[in-house]
Amino acid sequence: MSETEASASRSHALLPMELIDDVIDFLHGDYDSLKNCAMSCKEFLPRCRFNRFQSVTLDVQNITRFATLLQTSNDVAFYVHELVVIAKERPIPPGSIRPCISWLEVHLSKLGEKLPYVHKLEIRDSDALREVVFRGFSSVTTLILKRCIVSNVDHYIRILNCFPSLQLVFNLRVNMKYPNKTDIVSNKATFLSLTSMEFIQCSFLFGLLFDWLSCQSSRLPVEEFSFGPVERAELAGVGRFLSASAKTMKNISISVVDEDPPDIPEKSFDLSSLTNLETIVFGSTSTYGRVLFPGYGAMLYPWILSTLETITSTKLSSIAFVVDGRVGDLDALDTPAFDNIVLLLNTSQFKNLREVIFVVFPIRRDQIISVLKNKLIKLYSQEKLRFMLSSDWEDTRMGLPL
Repeated sequence: MSETEASASRSHALLPMELIDDVIDFLHGDYDSLKNCAMSCKEFLPRCRFNRFQSVTLDVQNITRFATLLQTSNDVAFYVHELVVIAKERPIPPGSIRPCISWLEVHLSKLGEKLPYVHKLEIRDSDALREVVFRGFSSVTTLILKRCIVSNVDHYIRILNCFPSLQLVFNLRVNMKYPNKTDIVSNKATFLSLTSMEFIQCSFLFGLLFDWLSCQSSRLPVEEFSFGPVERAELAGVGRFLSASAKTMKNISISVVDEDPPDIPEKSFDLSSLTNLETIVFGSTSTYGRVLFPGYGAMLYPWILSTLETITSTKLSSIAFVVDGRVGDLDALDTPAFDNIVLLLNTSQFKNLREVIFVVFPIRRDQIISVLKNKLIKLYSQEKLRFMLSSDWEDTRMGLPL
């Protein structure tokens, strides 16, 4: 036994293992120190591996080494619970031809069965995402897709069907390569534990996707739904999905944009069937509109007013508005539509409301808060009015652009 090993063994004999584990936990993220700690005493190895491999990030440079590690040290797979995959390909030299099959399909598809304890899987920056990549990842409960491209709606559904234990799916800037392909071959959902769906800045044939989800709603216990930005033309499909999920739906976040806000019809989005609704968040449409429609202005309070008027749930306890002082939203607070929202919130329709939250971006924040305190003075006096900086928002995915 070396002097270092002997010293570690003596320390272990004097200290309870729970305390040693706490000390090792402080090294989380310091991979060199974890490696040295693991080599100093074999009894430190399990906790060191827990901190080193609980969350693993793979890319085209290191995935082969990681696959080799799994072959030589089978117990490493036990510690891997979260997997982040950065799917960017290697740069293609001038004059070379890009391979037909991505490295994801070659390597990641073989890892699924070797990583049976992964419950959170995140894929970033894939320009050709297909279901073959995910075969074997049956333990995944949370799927996160960021800046990815899928061929069409049917391929997206096929990807979801690879995860029978799926509970949450989060999509950020997920787009379709062939948006005109409208046939769906996948008939039934196999992910029957899904409770949360989020689509942020995505480009889909959402009418087609939500109609398919509506047909599956009796088998999908979806409780949380976040979507934005959505244009007026897509509201009908979203509304059908929400109505079909009325028995289970509890929390909604939505942001609406439109090139011509005054023409949005009243009662275009009916939430009267959602009798279990507990929370609704209205994202800042100005923030989205600034990107989608240059020069676009205020938040769509006429549409928000007509939507609030349809709510019948006696369980509704929280309403949140995201207000962006950089463009439009401050001016929108001084409109008849917002004044009517204030009056509506003070009626018996919302007597069980516990809080109205305004998530405010830093620019012109003090001015916005001052206006809101004056307009919602009754809620403010009842201590139901709350303000949060956008950076402190408890769940920044809900209605905010990332």
